[in-house]
Amino acid sequence: MKKIILFLVAVVFLAPWRVSSSFLDVPPRLWDCKIFYGEKGYDFNSEIKIKQGDTIRIEGVLFDDCFSSGIDGELKINWSKSGIETGSMKKLLSWSCGLMGPSVRKEFGDSHTYIQSGTYSPELLAEDPYGNEVRKEWTVVVTGGSDDDGGGPAGDITIGPFNLPNPFGPDVENFGDLIDKIISFVFTLVIILAPILLVVAGIMFLFAGGDPAKVQKAKKLILYTIIGFTIIALSKLFVELIQGVFGVKES
Repeated sequence: MKKIILFLVAVVFLAPWRVSSSFLDVPPRLWDCKIFYGEKGYDFNSEIKIKQGDTIRIEGVLFDDCFSSGIDGELKINWSKSGIETGSMKKLLSWSCGLMGPSVRKEFGDSHTYIQSGTYSPELLAEDPYGNEVRKEWTVVVTGGSDDDGGGPAGDITIGPFNLPNPFGPDVENFGDLIDKIISFVFTLVIILAPILLVVAGIMFLFAGGDPAKVQKAKKLILYTIIGFTIIALSKLFVELIQGVFGVKES
């Protein structure tokens, strides 16, 4: 009789738990989930610019709290999603939970090489049978490659078998870009220094005390500051004009 009573009590208490477990179950979580291009990691919703033949990889950790048994989840990725072309989902891992745990923690990773140029939207999907799901998406812009790309991030320098990082950044790929970057840097520096030099010249005037030599020195500082600022401004304008007329800089 006692066994029957214990069995009925177990049914009364466990059955509602099993039925309500779908409401208690929470969506899976993705920790430190990033797509890597070279050594740089990109969080979801980021835009990643690469070239044809380049490879990117995804890394992260999946975590899922388990509140009921029999929950089989799957983590999938769609590398080739592009506009109306949905591509196909690739399963990265699956997991199962026991009754009331334990929680699941699994590291995952995968890589993909883009052969064709275009804009893609890699999508990562973690879901369980109850309909709980987590989606993460990125934007990958693939442009045409060249023989000297070296397969690395845009702007890297390839010397034989070595692929060296571009010290000027990925936006400097030729001599014209380098000149433009230098002029922009000097122009920014002059914008900062010119007002400071003019203030210094004004202070020199105030404390000149009528000394012709000090007054002349202050005047020269003002003159040289104005001339330097004008030359740099005209240089930047001239470079942009040449680039616009001859189409040197790509849009």
